Amino acid sequence: MKDLSIFKDETLNKEFLKYGYVKLQLFNNEDCAKIKKEVKSIIKEESNTNFDFMTVPNISTSNEKSQKVNSFFKKIAEKRIYELLNNDYHFFSSTLFFKKRRSNKLIWHRDPTFYNMGKNNTPIAIWTGIDKTTRRNGCFRLVPKSHKLSFNYEAFPFKPLGMTTNSINLEEAYGQLINKYAIDIPLRKGEVIIHHHSLLHASHPNNSFFKKRIAYKITLFHKKIKSYEVAYFHIEKNKLEIFKTNKEIIENNLAFFDDYNKIKELIKNKQISLVKEAELDQTNIPFKSLKEMEEIMDMPGTSLRAKFEIC
Repeated sequence: MKDLSIFKDETLNKEFLKYGYVKLQLFNNEDCAKIKKEVKSIIKEESNTNFDFMTVPNISTSNEKSQKVNSFFKKIAEKRIYELLNNDYHFFSSTLFFKKRRSNKLIWHRDPTFYNMGKNNTPIAIWTGIDKTTRRNGCFRLVPKSHKLSFNYEAFPFKPLGMTTNSINLEEAYGQLINKYAIDIPLRKGEVIIHHHSLLHASHPNNSFFKKRIAYKITLFHKKIKSYEVAYFHIEKNKLEIFKTNKEIIENNLAFFDDYNKIKELIKNKQISLVKEAELDQTNIPFKSLKEMEEIMDMPGTSLRAKFEIC
């Protein structure tokens, strides 16, 4: 399989391929000031709303606020990003994360990949804080090389859109790996983590007394991707359904996949189609030992074991 070629700089490509992420300075002080001002404006407008993150689809939705936010992040980040990346990716969504003071950690998870993984069409995420992030205020954590591991929908029943309330079994299943290899990635102002969507990651609790930890993430999808496979988990029924749809439908209706009634509307309008039903089987874990995972993580390239990726 041909290696991924995401960055213009071959050294960055090799680092990303080996470890599943790179850390670098992307934004200057002027960029950071603009970002901070915009985020403060959003917080002020949403001051009566209790939320921990806001996902912003890339193209037209009925949510004017989402469009405004995404347009801002795209405008300020696009130039910087394409100075680094090959022109094979497009903006999919932006997400704001609000980690309140004295808040809990975000448990170990992988970001959603919404489609049957192609050979070299992996999504990538760019994560940064609007101020410096530290272990104390809830910095990013990751397991280097874990993007080379893979597991299936049936074994790890996540909620749609990467909601992690049902993903504790992942942390239990890979606890040895996480305990041995997890590292903290504190960031200075303007630094970012660019990571493979399959990389295991989490964040510390915000143990600071006075400040929210505010971060945002931009998700980029490969331009070659034309269709997606989206999983909806019926936890109460112990089953999942996998739907196939095209790029335009998923990007226009991203938030619908948290609402099964909305999914039924899309089915009725023939905008998505059911391709698979399965019972959840949390005993079906593909990697049975720490040694096996270590061997796979040390293999060259980014070959994956399972057909599907899940966040």
